[in-house]
Amino acid sequence: MGGRHLKIILRLNNLVPKNPEEKILSQVKSENLFDCWEWQGHIVRASGYGRVWYKRSRHYAHRLVYSIYSGLTLRPTDVVMHLCNNPRCCNPSHLKLGSISENNQYTVECGRRRNNFRKRLTTDEILEIRLRLKFGHGISRIANSMNRSESTIRGIRDNKIWKDVQLPEIEKEPFCEKIDPFDYDPFEY
Repeated sequence: MGGRHLKIILRLNNLVPKNPEEKILSQVKSENLFDCWEWQGHIVRASGYGRVWYKRSRHYAHRLVYSIYSGLTLRPTDVVMHLCNNPRCCNPSHLKLGSISENNQYTVECGRRRNNFRKRLTTDEILEIRLRLKFGHGISRIANSMNRSESTIRGIRDNKIWKDVQLPEIEKEPFCEKIDPFDYDPFEY
């Protein structure tokens, strides 16, 4: 038996190492052409995206599969968008090459992210946050109602950001002071 025949038999029995592209595509579970092709390899816990080592560096699986099928060499600044909103999907028909701003816009339109990306606060919003903090509203309650991140609200509370916008000082009248409910006795005349 010649070497060529032995190689064919070994390949049929999955004993010959696959080329890198075959190895990567073997980690994709595809039922048909229309459904999502789920990545079966390593998944990044925080984002849900597949990761793979290829040619001595780490890559997102969907970017690599897109590159293999399209024949394009992707630059680090290129964004491969998921049209199906499934970060594990590697189906090339569900992927689209776009820009960072297009991807951000698409994630907001699909409801995967709130539209507060680097949105600047107004002075009135900062004063409202400070007032609500003063009245004891929780950070997550304020963040959710004002469509902001909790870290932004914390930064305002701790005077790490927006230090120049403060609530005005109000002189307290004696009758305006708060009554401590634990010291108050309603039966005392």
